[in-house]
Amino acid sequence: MDLKIPNTNSISIPGTIEGKISPGSVKITGSPVEGSHINTTYRFGDKRWLIEKIEWQDPSSPENHLVLKGSLISGGTIDMKISGTTDIAKLFFMSPFVKTYSGIIDTDITLRGASTNPTPHGFITFHNNTLVPRSLPLVLENLEGSIKLDGARIYLDKVSAKIEDGNLNFSGYIDHSNFKPSYFDVGVAGTGMRYLANDGTLNLEFDGSIKLEGNARDPTLKGNMAILDGRYTKDFNLIDAFGGKKSEKRRKVKDESPLSINPKLNLRVLNTGDLLIRNNVGDIWLTTDIVVKGTKDKPIVSGTVSTQEGKIHYLGSSFDITRGFVEFREQYKEPYLEVYAEKEINVYNINLILHGYIDNLALDLSATSPSGMLEKRDVVSLMLFGATEQERIAQAAQSGSKLPTSIVAQSVAGVLEK
Repeated sequence: MDLKIPNTNSISIPGTIEGKISPGSVKITGSPVEGSHINTTYRFGDKRWLIEKIEWQDPSSPENHLVLKGSLISGGTIDMKISGTTDIAKLFFMSPFVKTYSGIIDTDITLRGASTNPTPHGFITFHNNTLVPRSLPLVLENLEGSIKLDGARIYLDKVSAKIEDGNLNFSGYIDHSNFKPSYFDVGVAGTGMRYLANDGTLNLEFDGSIKLEGNARDPTLKGNMAILDGRYTKDFNLIDAFGGKKSEKRRKVKDESPLSINPKLNLRVLNTGDLLIRNNVGDIWLTTDIVVKGTKDKPIVSGTVSTQEGKIHYLGSSFDITRGFVEFREQYKEPYLEVYAEKEINVYNINLILHGYIDNLALDLSATSPSGMLEKRDVVSLMLFGATEQERIAQAAQSGSKLPTSIVAQSVAGVLEK
């Protein structure tokens, strides 16, 4: 008996499907949509689909052509092959893993074994594709290379991509069970990469090479990163040198790290180019060589971050940095900063020390003259007027005016009483 299903308004099939029912089976053929062809049989006895061919060719781009062949037992085994060339956007099964995808890929994949956990073999080859993974905040452009499927292992074969002006190269493999990662041995090497923090206050350009290795439940992320150029612009909380006035507390930005795993860390970070703090306290040029261990959620940082160059701005004046350092004294808290700077005014040397955790910094001032240390009032007077209080009084006496002396006293007292 032959059964023909035409195009009707009651079903959304623009083409035609024909069914031929025989004892123990039904054969289905036809072209349900433009560019497609179906030739398959279902056997009732062993609940098996025998797919002689399910074929699709894009009418607008004939080079996009996929063919599916094989067999499938409902709740049993699968032996299926899909091959051809297509626009990756046509592969609906990519949606759970990728937000956006475009470009042509070649594919030749077989699935054999239990239908609930088949064993894949074959390859997917990229040709200048664009991918935006759901699990990573990256836009991978000009994606080239192949993913090779060898049973429970997925190889990355000469996979490369661009991210803005940077280049990425992937290598290694991922073991999986039912398409869920079970073991990582994946390397990523990047040049000219860029990183911008969620709040926009940390901007880095860097080269690096990292590797994720180990059991998927407890892998290790290790490697090296060389900072080519970096800027940190978040303001520091500062306790005023003469009044203890603290700047407004900054709103913390929620960590939006996309990684669902919490790998152990063994990373080294150093800078080969400029690394600058530029914010409300000044410009501080850094030299860094640190090691990050612990885990992604609880990193432990050690090593050295030092400075011997830059400017500290205070009360309208700029102080030249002579030395300083950053330490990671208490893990999971803000770093500790200590910077020494100085400025000469006439015969006086004014010293500034900026110290404390960067969310609670203190700034101290002192000054010396050829005759010894200056009092705090004289330090403030030097900063505001370029002369000590006694020098200002003497100048006022010589000019016969009392107004400058009064102005000095009020201004100095105002700073000291902050």
